[in-house]
Amino acid sequence: MLTRSTSEAVPSLRESIVPATVAAVGAAALAAKGLLLPVNMYDAGISASAGTFILHGLVPYRDFWMLYGPLGGYLAALVSLVFPSSVTTIQLVGLGLVAAEAAAGYILLRCLRLAPIAALSIATVSAAASSSLVGLEISAWQCAVVAALLALAVASLGDAPRSRLLAGAIVGLSLLFRQDVGLYALVAVLVASRSARPLIGMGLVVGPAVLLLLAVVRLNALYEQLVWYPIVGTRVYRALPDLLSQVSGPTVVMLMAVFVWGARAGIVAAALRAVAARDASRAGLIVFALLCQLQTLGRGDFYHFSEAAGPAFLCLGTLFTSRTARGRWGSDALVAVVALLAVVAAYGTPATVDNVASYDASIGQAVAFIRQETTPSEPIFVGLTSNHYTFVNPLMVYYLADRPPGVRDTMYNPGVTDRDATQLEMIADLDRSGTRYLVLDRLFASTCEPINLSCELGSSRLDDYISAHFQTAEDFGDLVVLVRR
Repeated sequence: MLTRSTSEAVPSLRESIVPATVAAVGAAALAAKGLLLPVNMYDAGISASAGTFILHGLVPYRDFWMLYGPLGGYLAALVSLVFPSSVTTIQLVGLGLVAAEAAAGYILLRCLRLAPIAALSIATVSAAASSSLVGLEISAWQCAVVAALLALAVASLGDAPRSRLLAGAIVGLSLLFRQDVGLYALVAVLVASRSARPLIGMGLVVGPAVLLLLAVVRLNALYEQLVWYPIVGTRVYRALPDLLSQVSGPTVVMLMAVFVWGARAGIVAAALRAVAARDASRAGLIVFALLCQLQTLGRGDFYHFSEAAGPAFLCLGTLFTSRTARGRWGSDALVAVVALLAVVAAYGTPATVDNVASYDASIGQAVAFIRQETTPSEPIFVGLTSNHYTFVNPLMVYYLADRPPGVRDTMYNPGVTDRDATQLEMIADLDRSGTRYLVLDRLFASTCEPINLSCELGSSRLDDYISAHFQTAEDFGDLVVLVRR
């Protein structure tokens, strides 16, 4: 039977502030390598563009298509109120999220009674390792993970009803950033607290948000964006098998050893150690890390493996929980060595950067043209030069140009924006909004993945409409700007 470990007192919040800050600064310093990497104009543009739309008075799910929870958009909106719209702003906020994840990870590991130096080392590396390789952005996943780690820390503080309610409330925030991570956090907190009380705390946060959305957004729209596409659509139209296993080379082997095999081995080892020690206090983190691995089953590229690896790396900390001073310093030294090796591995791995300089230049030129030719409140449309396949579109253009959308279906998704019905709605939206300028991506116009259904030939309605009603205003190479005839 598992029991709670009580061998060492949980540090107070005051005692944790300084080392948590050190973890945050250290993680930000390590992840700063990500500032040199390009920003994904689609993925990084999801929250960024949502923030822009919100500042223009639009409501998520009703006025624009959004895959994740609404809080990421509102966070981006808050950032846009204070800082100029730029790629650097997005990256710096992403760096701040890395720091927040490191601080939250440290607090959780100390609440699980991990020795200070070991907690500091593991929390720092687990937060920074992937960002130094895949880049920085306002990631809904990372926001949700930060909240989840804090919820688990609060849940581990004891059996006080207030702690359980607070843990549930923080889980609610995680859920409003990203549905899947929030549900993983809920299961983990219920396991950690062994009580249903966190459900009440979560309901107090999520309940009003759900009621508000139901009052202003059609139910079928909420179902499509928050339930059907995340659960079914992504598995059908964006499923990708274990991509890393299909690529050879020493770099790939090292990445798999750390972010795939190492991460999963860490979860298994932590679970075995928890059972052997009969310590239930670690169960919540282990369950959360295990559930985060589910996303790698649907899309097995390095980006998703690296996201899921963060909580798994934290599980390694539970292997070094010590009960004596001598054992503590031994575990500290061992973890410090492991952390150093992980840092060397991350920085010794060449960042894979495609030749995106010309693409980014085209984005900048198109954005500058739009800002010059349109008023701040004038809607634009950001799509592709051919809309038979709608795998991605450069959503970041909306944010960089700081313009509202001329259509509701702003975010391209195969299975949605390549359908006749959706494209007819987009055409009606363009006419209704009087959109004059279109920013169309030429580089990704034929992008799809033969392994899933994204390569099924889609509708031609939107292409026919665009060719009949718009003409080229400026051609910037990878992007072309069209103007209404």
